[in-house]
Amino acid sequence: MRFRFVDKKLQALSTDATGAEQYERSVVKGFFRVMAIIQSAPDPRDFHQLKSLHYEKLMGDRAGQHSLRLNKQWRLIIRIERDDEGQEVMIIEIVDYHEKTGRGIGMRGQGEPAQAVSPGEIIAMELEERGWSQRDLAEIMGRPPQAISEIIRGTKQITPETAMELAQVFGTSAEIWMNLEANYRLQIARHRNGDGENGIALRSKLYSMLPIIDMKRRGWLSATKIANDLQRDTHHLLGGDPETMITTVSLRHSVARGPERGAQIAWVARVRQLANRQEVPPFSRETLTRAIPTIRQRASTAEQVAEVPSLLQSLGVRFIIVPQLPKTCIDGVLCDAEHAPIIGLTLRHDRIDSFWFTLMHELAHLVLDHRALHLDNLDDQKQCRDTQELEANQQAQSWLIDQSELNAWVDRTKPYFSRRKIEDFAATQQIHPGILLGQLMFNGMVGYKHLRVLLSKVSPYLRNWSDSADR
Repeated sequence: MRFRFVDKKLQALSTDATGAEQYERSVVKGFFRVMAIIQSAPDPRDFHQLKSLHYEKLMGDRAGQHSLRLNKQWRLIIRIERDDEGQEVMIIEIVDYHEKTGRGIGMRGQGEPAQAVSPGEIIAMELEERGWSQRDLAEIMGRPPQAISEIIRGTKQITPETAMELAQVFGTSAEIWMNLEANYRLQIARHRNGDGENGIALRSKLYSMLPIIDMKRRGWLSATKIANDLQRDTHHLLGGDPETMITTVSLRHSVARGPERGAQIAWVARVRQLANRQEVPPFSRETLTRAIPTIRQRASTAEQVAEVPSLLQSLGVRFIIVPQLPKTCIDGVLCDAEHAPIIGLTLRHDRIDSFWFTLMHELAHLVLDHRALHLDNLDDQKQCRDTQELEANQQAQSWLIDQSELNAWVDRTKPYFSRRKIEDFAATQQIHPGILLGQLMFNGMVGYKHLRVLLSKVSPYLRNWSDSADR
């Protein structure tokens, strides 16, 4: 069908995906899938027949408009108009289905769709919506399961005969499947041609700046081999041109172990990408300061770690765990401290002492009004000599354990710190003994191989707050 964008921002989303970082990956993917259907359908009756679209007529102030499903939360709003040439789809906006409100996207440009959508993706969505398996479809169509699998993967093209069979299965026109196939193959050919002689140079540049293979492996980037698509994906994640971001973003972090700067930038970008999806109330430094004792109360057992992220969110602080990329040597980060603070941790040392010290260190940066982006490697002695880092360390230690009482106990106990003595003093502080042991290790009073049985893992209690490839 013919279509036209009412909002030029959506037109730009369709052509180059700039600014798509404001949405979850599934929303952007759903947008391109729906646009492929609109482009390929001969008339709106196909929208009714494709159940995965959830094509609905809207009422009230949206009378005359329809919605098409992008994912469970987001919808594309359209209006069908008629002129002398027939019907035309007006692409209006993307809205939150639950909030019933629109949201701008900030795009630019015109041209071919930025992402090629195979007809197999549409078929897979229809199967899911109808509760069918690929084997079910194979039996309905009288085709071998392998043939259906190849069509869905995009390795087998849809022929006119197959298009007619799919039309009978889903109640659509045959033309929509032929058009989907033709548009998909044309886009793939154009993308490959666009990679051209500069593709190798562009990929080389991106690979030299960023740990692309690790980022693809984790699902931060798509598995594309097309240089222009790869550049678009890195732009999406970083929120800007990779070269500019790596050159200009300021990180308070020592390079004592030579971490790769691009990997650090990418890791921080992933933290921001996930954390910014969290809804939190306005942040108040005064309210956080008053709540530190409440946060500290969760340090008495390993199990109470599970309560910390939600407590931070209630205070306007977003929290996320993103495992570190190779060679980055990161424990945590505090970013966007002035307005909507984010704390990201790596859990590279999956121990209760490391978790609490890193968390309190980042919170200390917030309470002490250290406004720079703080990227912390707490094993780095040079970093620990930085004035703000030293202040944050001292504040974190004092929040966790009364330092005057600790010093008095150390004077009575040194040089032998048995498990029983550590557990008894930790009980007087109402704190997990592993946190006390960690401070003793940090201050050089106990060897790092001593009593490690006390250093409980915290990752089992934070799985819901950890990055995963399907986010």
